[in-house]
Amino acid sequence: MITMKIRSGVEQGASILAMLGTQIEEAPVKSEIISSRLDTSPSYLKKVIRKLVVAGLVNSVSGNNGGFTLAKRADQITVSDLLLAIEGDEKFIELDGLLQSIFPESNVASTGEGILQDIFDQAQKQYLSTLHQVTLDTILCETIGTASYRRINWNEPVDQELFQSLQNAIKKGRY
Repeated sequence: MITMKIRSGVEQGASILAMLGTQIEEAPVKSEIISSRLDTSPSYLKKVIRKLVVAGLVNSVSGNNGGFTLAKRADQITVSDLLLAIEGDEKFIELDGLLQSIFPESNVASTGEGILQDIFDQAQKQYLSTLHQVTLDTILCETIGTASYRRINWNEPVDQELFQSLQNAIKKGRY
């Protein structure tokens, strides 16, 4: 049976990028704030953030006022960047040679496996191409309902009135 499942780290990575994409520019978000908001263990969060840093999507800022910031503008970070940062660039599906057990007497199985692997490889290319067309900025704009989404300081207590006014404005069609 062939299955494809994206790890939860991709969703956590997307959430981290959303926080950093809406963070006021002069203040890195502290890891404990991210961990608290995502309700995840700090050790697992560090693994996810490390992958985002290595991929060049997030900067790590050291010091008392340190934390994390986006390494690029939100319109330069694509969903494929996120997926590749967390999942890596290995093939989604690698066949195990099971067709050979059906047709052990001929080359039919290896020919069929080659055709099938090519189909899966092409599907992966199209999948990543589609994800490459969508940026973090696009997702934030569509989610919030405006290209001029407000910046938040996630290091401070969250202003519930800000979220309520945003929800009301979206409901009324202002965004």
